[in-house]
Amino acid sequence: MKIPYVLCFAILTCLSTLSVKANELPIAMLGGKQSITIPFQFINGYIVTEVQINEVLTLECIFDTGAEHTLLFNPILADILSMTFSDTVRVYGTDFVDYRKAYITRDSELQIGTGESIDYDLLFLEGDIYNFRELVGYQIDGILGLSFFKNLGISIDYVKKRITVFNPKAIGKYVKKDFVEEPITVHNHKPYIKILNSSQESQVMLLDSGADLSMLEYIQDKSSITTNYVEGVLGRGLGGDIVGYAGISGSKTILGRDFQSAIVNYQVKTADLDSFLINTDLDREGLIGNQMLKQFDIVLNLLSSTIYTRPNKYYSSTAVYNKTGIEPMVFGRNFNQYFIHSVVKSSPAYEVDIRRGDIILGINRLPMWFWNINSIKRLFSSKRDKAIRLKLKRDKDVIEKVVLLRDYLK
Repeated sequence: MKIPYVLCFAILTCLSTLSVKANELPIAMLGGKQSITIPFQFINGYIVTEVQINEVLTLECIFDTGAEHTLLFNPILADILSMTFSDTVRVYGTDFVDYRKAYITRDSELQIGTGESIDYDLLFLEGDIYNFRELVGYQIDGILGLSFFKNLGISIDYVKKRITVFNPKAIGKYVKKDFVEEPITVHNHKPYIKILNSSQESQVMLLDSGADLSMLEYIQDKSSITTNYVEGVLGRGLGGDIVGYAGISGSKTILGRDFQSAIVNYQVKTADLDSFLINTDLDREGLIGNQMLKQFDIVLNLLSSTIYTRPNKYYSSTAVYNKTGIEPMVFGRNFNQYFIHSVVKSSPAYEVDIRRGDIILGINRLPMWFWNINSIKRLFSSKRDKAIRLKLKRDKDVIEKVVLLRDYLK
């Protein structure tokens, strides 16, 4: 029996064709200005920003450096906007095996933040496969891919929750003396970087702001994992749950900083995945997700293939993770109700008999209207030995459980 261990719901959107393009140069969105600002919300590990389509509809999209193209989840939106489809492409998920059709519409107008509208081709996915309403606890309409910002500079400020898009000629305004400079490889508009593991061996990793995790590494089998680990669900692909492993790694050098430990998800590298990366994408060894990226101020120069980083107030050289073993999920029309999606075997929650499907009625004697998904996860990731009191509904019974936080992965 596999025990669910949900650390993320990664968005990895890969296309089998490159027929989707910008119809205007992305620099046109600057409107002759040096820069534009895009405010965002950081919700359950995702960067969520507003995108206006054809000056009519404002949608909530995830800013995803791990996706090449902009993808919307509901083709009905195209009917609302009187759009017509011209072609279809295949969109692959995290399993790199199953895919869905996506329909292309040409010459749409997209506008974000303080920028000008530019003409851009859009993809509309066939069917809602991600259930982002429940996973993120917020209405999510699509993904904003990095090709929308081709050859521009991008500054991501996780503390002030804003993205600044700028003319690369002005990069000196955004890079200060305390930033670390590193080369990146930009392949199909996606950024890749090399990190060092505890043996000082380099690994090629995708920088993926569309993944709510710290790191993911591809392995041949579980014998490759040299630390303690648990087995479970890493995320969701087009074919369903992605099963793998999670543990705490040894030391790593990431974005120019030394980490004593990091939370790592391990996904078995199947023949299909291996073939896909070699023939369609850059042959990488894993990805760096938002739980690691959010610890840095980040400046990307996509024109010169360079990244600049410095630690921010979220930086921690040791692994920070959910020490309850509980993965909560949101439901309800207003995203204000919560239930237990999964419980890790041998975790503190498992040991006090908290179960999948239990509905959370209160935390630490506070009703659930006091909480949101971000504040719950911060509490669950507090220092060890902290006691958390949960009021739960199980079937028709209301019960209380006390969970003592513990570093159960060590």
